[in-house]
Amino acid sequence: TLFEPKAPPPLTAEDKRRIEKERRAKARQDFEDKIMADLPPREPFSWKKLGRQLAVQLILMAAVMTYFHFVMRPKLADQIKEAEALHRQEEAAKLAEATSFPFSEDGSEDDVAELGPSSEF
Repeated sequence: TLFEPKAPPPLTAEDKRRIEKERRAKARQDFEDKIMADLPPREPFSWKKLGRQLAVQLILMAAVMTYFHFVMRPKLADQIKEAEALHRQEEAAKLAEATSFPFSEDGSEDDVAELGPSSEF
């Protein structure tokens, strides 16, 4: 009849791709809106804020380096000196044990034969 709406023309492949692309874009935008809903709105970039942040970081780094140089470095140097002295003492004790000649208690040289021939003689 004259008053019945005409059937829409069949969708072409290009129309289907366009509709699918729009649907995906809308779904992506809805997803991003849902995630960003809890976050505060973005602020525009500010060189002033960046400069402040860099200044704070430089000041903190300088303070830490100064603390390390004047406080921690002397403590570490003392610990290293103590460790080296202890190491030298242990090495001297080992050397003293290694060079001591094992004689028996009565003074005889029976234990010397157990050592084997010496390269010094």
